[in-house]
Amino acid sequence: MIYGFAMKIKLVLGMILAVFIFSGCNMPQIGKLDVTSTPRMAEKTNEITISEDGFSPKDSVVSIGETVTFKNLDSSPHTVASDPHPAHDQLIDLYSTPIFKTQSYKYVFTKRGDFGFHLEDNPSISGKIVVE
Repeated sequence: MIYGFAMKIKLVLGMILAVFIFSGCNMPQIGKLDVTSTPRMAEKTNEITISEDGFSPKDSVVSIGETVTFKNLDSSPHTVASDPHPAHDQLIDLYSTPIFKTQSYKYVFTKRGDFGFHLEDNPSISGKIVVE
């Protein structure tokens, strides 16, 4: 009778082990370092904030095809436009609708060059983006 009970325990333990193996779960291993995983690089964030102090950063360098996000942290709404004021024809499509507090405007740079931008409501607040 004890022999039958021991066989049942072995059978149950074998089934539990099989569940771990066939379900893709790994048995925990204490003190083993996984050196096979590659650290993930953080994605580059091209964010320019707008505050009562102006743009931060004022100057940025991005690669062609990258997106720049203009985020408003100021309590007043602002409109971002390309230089020169008032023509805005350096990048004619870089012209946001009013960006309210905590909202943002995204623009994808599709050509190389140096591009100035400013706040439409205060053109003296400006910055520059170099697209490589």
